[in-house]
Amino acid sequence: MLVQWGAHLAHHTLYMAALTLPTPTARLRVDSAPLSAPLLTRERLDTLVGVALALTGALYTLGLGRRWARGADDRWALLGRAAAFAGGLVTLLAALLSPLDALTTRLFTAHIAQYLLLADVAPPLLILGQPGATLRAALPAARATRLGAWWEGRPGARIAGEFLTLPLVVAVLDVAPLLIWYQPRPFTAALTSGSLHLVEQLSILAAALLFWWTARHPDARPTLGHSRVLVSFFAASLASAAFGLALFLARTPWYPIYGDRAAPWNLTPLGDQQVGGIVLGVAPELLDLLAMLALLWGLIQAQERRATARARAERQARRQIRRDVGRGEE
Repeated sequence: MLVQWGAHLAHHTLYMAALTLPTPTARLRVDSAPLSAPLLTRERLDTLVGVALALTGALYTLGLGRRWARGADDRWALLGRAAAFAGGLVTLLAALLSPLDALTTRLFTAHIAQYLLLADVAPPLLILGQPGATLRAALPAARATRLGAWWEGRPGARIAGEFLTLPLVVAVLDVAPLLIWYQPRPFTAALTSGSLHLVEQLSILAAALLFWWTARHPDARPTLGHSRVLVSFFAASLASAAFGLALFLARTPWYPIYGDRAAPWNLTPLGDQQVGGIVLGVAPELLDLLAMLALLWGLIQAQERRATARARAERQARRQIRRDVGRGEE
């Protein structure tokens, strides 16, 4: 019954997404440069993003229904993960398809707000939803088996995955989109091109998903560990805060493309940039602090587990020695 409900909800989600996708008249009008690729207008890109989000939500709902029907998982845990994943999708919807996306062409602070949604709000919610197992459950059993066999037969892909999840690599990849895309020339190019702007958004989201997955699974393999992930997390957070401070302390605007577009908000171009720098330097650090505290708590627990296991092994070794000595005396 729940599987049928999941399939019905998936179909309904796709149908409603098609009805609610933003139209050209629903977006804010901005005086941006014409796109270099007429086939990839902002409205068509919005449609692709909306369909992708709707399809992801539909597949997750279908997989959730199947896992619920099997009864092998704690249903309250499933509901909590589903709520987190839904929150992540809603955050992506707000970042990519709401008026906020159009506002980023007029207000630098709005651009920073969009960055925070893509880098620090949506990714941890999506990761807490544990989408891997649920999305696999949405696939037919034979196809899921073939997918697992394909991955096992691709050692190069596994090696690449292990490299990309090294804590140092994860930290570098997390700050790279910020340090690259927010340089004046790449920033201006992305702001005036719908397709390039989407590439910017996807790169920020992909790097953040990898970053938050590593923070969520610090013991996923031997090369990971709470202490290493904690250090890389702190370094990436510090780099983001330093960039925000640089924006705030700048004496001249970095992004002339905005011109006087912030005037309706009673902001000068430099004032707009400074507000964005404050937001970037403060808001993410609060979320990062919570994550670092969770990692620190996990580190303490991991050390306690190792100490307990070591003490148990030593007790067993002493018992074995006493038994061996006793048999020798006999």
